This record gives sequence, structure tokens and C-alpha cells, in this order.
Amino acid sequence: MTQENVLKSKQVQAQQRVVEATGTADAQIERARGEAESIRIINEELSKSPQYLQWQMLNKWDGRLPIAMGSGFFPFLDITKMQQPQ
Repeated sequence: MTQENVLKSKQVQAQQRVVEATGTADAQIERARGEAESIRIINEELSKSPQYLQWQMLNKWDGRLPIAMGSGFFPFLDITKMQQPQ
């Protein structure tokens, strides 16, 4: 290979790295926008229905109660105050 061919090859490789880096950055920006939109929607739903967090917690609960509670324990989720969705 001549020096000129080596230089052209390195320029092409550099351009490929720039394109790849730009693609990675664009993907990260889109993920951040999606996460921000998700947070906005959740906050909107929480303002409409404060029970939304309890509903989420119940959906993720594995059904097991804590083994030890310690003194001054109060339930994180008060089932007696839960209302059925309307």
C-alpha cells in the first residue's frame, strides 16, 4: 500500500467512527426523551389518582410478608384504606 492509500483508509475509518458515535449519541438522546415522557405521564396519573403508587406496588409485590418488622413499624401499604378502582 502506498502512503496515499493508507491515508485514505484512515480517513474512511475516522469517518466511520464519527458516524457510529453520532448514532450512539442519537440513540441515547431518544432513550432519555422516552424516559422523560414516561416520567411526565406517571406524574400526570399520580395527580389524577394518588392510589396509582399503591396499585403499582401491589402489582410488583411477590406476596411475601416481611420476616422482621422491628419497633415502631407501620405498614407501607395500608390495605384497609384501599378503594376499588371506579
